[in-house]
Amino acid sequence: MVYVKLKKIEKNYTNTTSTQYMLKSNRALNRAFTKHLKKVYYSPISINVNLQRPYSYTAQPSDTLKKLFNDKSYYKKFNSTAVDKKNGLYSNKLLQSPEGLYQFYKLYLYKCQHLLRIIHQDQSEDADKKFILRIDNISNNLCKVIDLCEMIRSLHPDEKFVTMADRIYNEMFEFMNILNTDVVLYNNLNRVMRNKDTLKLTNEQSIVGQILLDDFNKSGLFMNNEAIKNQFIELSSDISQLGQNIIISEQEPPFDSNEEMWKVSLEKLKNSLPHEIYNNLPIKKTKFLLKSKEFVDISKNNLYVLYQINKFSNDADLRKQSWMYMNMSSQEQVNKVSKLLQLRLKLANLMKEKTHNSYQLKNKLMKNSEHVKLLLHNLVSDYREKSLNELKIIKSGNLEAYDREFYKLKNTEINRIPQLQLTVGSVFAELFKLLSTLYSLDFVVTPLYKTETWHEDVRKVEIYDSKTKKLKAFLYLDLYYRESKNHNASHFTVTTSKKLNDQEIVYENEDINATCVISEGVQIPIIVLNTSLYNPLCINENDMETIFHEMGHAMHSVLSLTELQNCSGTRCVSDFVELPSILMELFAKDPRVLRNVVDNPNTELPKDFFRATEMIQQTKLALLDYRFHEIDNVNDLSPENLLKIYHQTEMDVGVMPDVYTNWYGRFTHLVGYGSSYYTYSLDRIIANKIYNKLFANNPYSKESGDILKNKLLKYGGSRSPWECLADVFENSELAKGDTKAVKIITETTSDK
Repeated sequence: MVYVKLKKIEKNYTNTTSTQYMLKSNRALNRAFTKHLKKVYYSPISINVNLQRPYSYTAQPSDTLKKLFNDKSYYKKFNSTAVDKKNGLYSNKLLQSPEGLYQFYKLYLYKCQHLLRIIHQDQSEDADKKFILRIDNISNNLCKVIDLCEMIRSLHPDEKFVTMADRIYNEMFEFMNILNTDVVLYNNLNRVMRNKDTLKLTNEQSIVGQILLDDFNKSGLFMNNEAIKNQFIELSSDISQLGQNIIISEQEPPFDSNEEMWKVSLEKLKNSLPHEIYNNLPIKKTKFLLKSKEFVDISKNNLYVLYQINKFSNDADLRKQSWMYMNMSSQEQVNKVSKLLQLRLKLANLMKEKTHNSYQLKNKLMKNSEHVKLLLHNLVSDYREKSLNELKIIKSGNLEAYDREFYKLKNTEINRIPQLQLTVGSVFAELFKLLSTLYSLDFVVTPLYKTETWHEDVRKVEIYDSKTKKLKAFLYLDLYYRESKNHNASHFTVTTSKKLNDQEIVYENEDINATCVISEGVQIPIIVLNTSLYNPLCINENDMETIFHEMGHAMHSVLSLTELQNCSGTRCVSDFVELPSILMELFAKDPRVLRNVVDNPNTELPKDFFRATEMIQQTKLALLDYRFHEIDNVNDLSPENLLKIYHQTEMDVGVMPDVYTNWYGRFTHLVGYGSSYYTYSLDRIIANKIYNKLFANNPYSKESGDILKNKLLKYGGSRSPWECLADVFENSELAKGDTKAVKIITETTSDK
């Protein structure tokens, strides 16, 4: 590690060509920040710092865990034992206010700038040897800010915090794009990778070096053209901002409450609905329903009423109309999606690629468009007929998309088994027991400092290695619905797990435990799980599956231990990242696990009636994503043509096809999973194979847990996923990752 003198660094930066990297900032905040970092050294010096702080804990029994999650008064009493200390988010003293968040940003920006200056100016013999470590440390500091801001934008209830986080996120993203087009960095990295054997880079350093080089090449630096570089930065920024806008606007009602009213005959509505359903409709109570003598005007925004009509009305026309209203996107939203796809194609073309698919898939598990096409073709062929056979239990003959809920309700076999009534406490108690058994971990709910979290409902869990008693991670659980937060279940790794190295930058009076916790030379990960549950005492098996899914991501972050941040935990190839989470879903569905969550041992467990249908619906979306991004002409990405492609895709698959709406405007996974939404289908196939091999006999097998941890999870992205799969399945053919390997891993006979 090195200590650095902040003010001197600022001065020297001003005198170099790197002033382009200096972003505009608030002068008052700058002065406050530089005053905060006092008594420092100019010349970086190697030091040994013991940053470990003592931890002690007592593992909590299952009954206690249940009460901590289910009983608010019990938790309040438990939390009263915490030290009355205002530390800010994650016990970070800087994160008590939006202004402090800005100071936090400046701290890590300065670290990035200083490391960048060292790389630009270091002419020593060992400069190339240190290059990968230094650039990875830049990435680590960037991500601490960007990932924190992403979490705040999604979950924090304070509008001022969100506004500041949004500003910082955009500025850091800009800075990152500038780094991605830095010719000096690119040339240095090229030289390092050419000489990696001579430099004796570790295998992990070589992998990260190649990842970074691929990213640089995606930025078009190999063209050595300033105009292209500027164009890349502009397009990347536009794509990022538009993508965020699409996600935000999707959560808003697609129609203005005073527009697009659907006139329904009051008599027709009354006669088509069960008496008790009709009487409980908020016809008189809500502003969205305007009662007249003969008609009811129903806004497309009133999803509750629309859903009731779709589910209970015996009138097919009413069901169809209500379903269409529920699934329509606004014209503005589909225009945004069209623009996003156009910008992506322009970026791919700028990088000399014909399609966005060919631009994105090179470094994925699937590697190319043909492998993805093979995967999707096989999935449709294997699951279409099975899905249609499953749906016959609902209705013989063709089933329209708008009829599913209505006929499903009428099926006695499906509705004979009531939906399970579970509690959050029972789910987490069993989940912690399962993970403790598989991976030798202890989960301890911990009292919170004041201002340590963004909402009083958030719970903090410390995770320890049960053998060594060493701290492994901090886990924050934001489980309940709030109007002000992102309602989509999600996982945030605010700080990754990684080993520290001698190129880290630490300011002498910097509060280390405030910026990150270091234990025996390891950066302890900070992880946030987000769900939108309504009642801790009343959740269902789908909620349980969601919790297990997000915890799968968390375990990937917790169990990986890498030298470098760029390959830690979930920082692996994007079409491999869902594997641990989907695998956890299979544990949630296993009757042997589910039985332990249910309080009454005589409760009949739900059956998975529509396994193939779920897969085909997922595959349908993957095919749509593939076709959208396989287009090679910008003019073919108009909203009108995208609608045709959407309807044609629905018809080609032929399972409850939607040929009535423009729902694709609400397909927000296009933002984060552009060209790679097949990930969910691919990783589900692989997860099924792993579960059948390792856990079919016993979901609590410690031996199988060790195999999964040591052959796959611990590597994060520091090893080829094909090599990991080859080890897990004991099949050397998989290690090649070629077409034969793709055929082997995507074969679905085990699911039949």
